[in-house]
Amino acid sequence: MLNIVLFDISNENFGVQILTAILKKAGHIVNVIYHPADPITLNNNYLSKNIIDQFANEIIAEKPDIVGFSAFTDTFKLCCQIAAKIKEKNCHIKTLFGGIHTTLTMGKIIEKEFIDFVILGEAENAIVEFLEEFEKDRNYRKVQNLVYKNEGQIHINQCRPYLRNLDSLPFADKDAYFQKNKNVGYQYLLVSSRGCPFCCTYCSTNATRKLYPLEKNHFRKRSVENVIEELKYAKLKYKPKVIRFFDDIFVSDFDWLSKFKDIYLKEINLELSCMVHVKYLKKNTIRLLKDIGVRMVDMGLQTANETYRKKYLNRWEKNDEVKQAIEILRDNGIKTSLHHILGLPGDDIKSIENSIKTYSTWSPGYFIDVYWLNYYPNIEIIDTAKQMGLLTAQDETLITDGEYNINYAQFDPRRFDNDYIKCAIYLHLLGILPGKHVRWLLKYKKFIIPSNLLLKIFSFISRVVVNRQTWTLGLLKLILLNKIRQWFSATNNKINFCCNFWKIVPKRNKGEIKNLLDQPVK
Repeated sequence: MLNIVLFDISNENFGVQILTAILKKAGHIVNVIYHPADPITLNNNYLSKNIIDQFANEIIAEKPDIVGFSAFTDTFKLCCQIAAKIKEKNCHIKTLFGGIHTTLTMGKIIEKEFIDFVILGEAENAIVEFLEEFEKDRNYRKVQNLVYKNEGQIHINQCRPYLRNLDSLPFADKDAYFQKNKNVGYQYLLVSSRGCPFCCTYCSTNATRKLYPLEKNHFRKRSVENVIEELKYAKLKYKPKVIRFFDDIFVSDFDWLSKFKDIYLKEINLELSCMVHVKYLKKNTIRLLKDIGVRMVDMGLQTANETYRKKYLNRWEKNDEVKQAIEILRDNGIKTSLHHILGLPGDDIKSIENSIKTYSTWSPGYFIDVYWLNYYPNIEIIDTAKQMGLLTAQDETLITDGEYNINYAQFDPRRFDNDYIKCAIYLHLLGILPGKHVRWLLKYKKFIIPSNLLLKIFSFISRVVVNRQTWTLGLLKLILLNKIRQWFSATNNKINFCCNFWKIVPKRNKGEIKNLLDQPVK
C-alpha cells in the first residue's frame, strides 16, 4: 500500500477524479490536494514563489511516496514549478506526470530532472501496474504506457490497446472538488464516451490517436445503465441542479440516446446540457433532446468561413446546415451556444468580420461563445501556422513546455490588437442584440468605453444572462479579488482587507483569496 498525493489546480479534472477512485479501489492511500486557480493566474501561467512553496509544503506534509500531476497545457508550467520545489525540499519523493499535455508531448517532458515517471494515454490500468512494480521488483520495462529513466537513459514503453469496456471503471471520485470549490456543485459533469468521430486539426483528442496507430475505432461508449447508475449516485450525494455531459459529441448514437431518454426521465429528470455536432442533429434527435429536458447545447463551428474550415480545420459542415439546425433547436425550446475561435492562423480581421456578418443574418436562438486558439503540442494546426510563418521551432518548444499559451477564457489586449478585441465584442453581442444592430456597430466601429472593458462586460452578460453559466459568478469573484489585491499591492499597502469580502465569497474559497492576496504583482 502506497501513499499517493494527486495535485490539481484546474477547475475540474476528470483524469484526477477517475484515478482517485481507481487507486482507492486498488488499496492505496490517496489524498487529492486541490487548489483551483482563477483564470488570470492560469492565463499568466504564474504563481508566486510563496504560493508554490506553500503548495509544496502541503504536499510534503502528507508524506507521500509518489506525487501525481495530471496536466493540461495551461497548467503544465505551474505543475512543473510545484514538482521542482517538492524535489528541492525532499528528493526521495517521486513525481509522476500524466494528463493530456503529457500525452501530446509523447513523453518528451521526462527530460526535465524533477520528473521521474510519465504515463501516456489512458492511465487507469497503467498506473495500477506501475504502482505494483514500484512496491516490488521495479521492473518497469513491462508496464505499458510508462516512460521512465534508468541509469541516465529514457525508456518509452509501448502503449496498451484502448480500454474498450468503459463500464468496468469506477465512478469518478469528486469529493475533493465539491468540498473545495462551491462553484463545481451547481452542475455535475461527466462523460459517457471516449474519443470523437471527427478529426479536427486544432483538437487534442485527434492528436492523441498518434499513440494508437493500430486502433481502427477510436470512439467508445458506456452503456446507458452504467451512466444512469452514476447519475443516481451523483444526484443522491452531490445534489446538482444541472447534468452536463462533457463528451466531444453526445448525440452520435440515436439508439443509445433513445434508450437513455426513457430511463433518465424516470430516474434522474434534471436539466441537461451537452455538446452536439450538426451532422447528428436530425429532427428526431432534436425531439429526443427536448423530451430529455435539454435547454442548451454546445455546437462547434469555429468560423463561418466554409472554405477556411474545410481547408485548415478539417470541418466539412455547411453554414446552411448549421443555420437550419439552430432554427429547429430553437423551435424545440433549446438554445445553442455556438463556438467561434479567434486567433486561427490565416484567419484575418476581414474574414472574422465576414463571419460576424454571416452570424448576424441567422435567426435568434443562439449566442456565440468566443475562444482564443490554444496551441497544444503536436496538433496538426501547428504545421499550418509554421507554413504561414506564424510559429517557429522555438515556439514549438515553448508549447511543449507550457509557456506558449493563451488561455481562451481571457482576452489580453497586450497580445492582440484592438480590432481583434472589437471583433470579440461583436461576437458576444450576437444573441444579445438583433443582427442588424451588430452590423451597424461593425460598420462604424466606434466605442466611447475602452473596448477591452466592453469585451469583459458583454462576455459576462453572455455567459450569465444568456447562457446561465452561474459558475461565471464564482470566477468573477476571484478575478475581482485578484484585481483589488493588485491595486493595493501597487501602492505597497500591506492590508489584510479580505475579511471585508467574506459576505460575497463562499466560505470555502477563503483559502483561495488568501493565496491571491499573497501573490506579488508582476
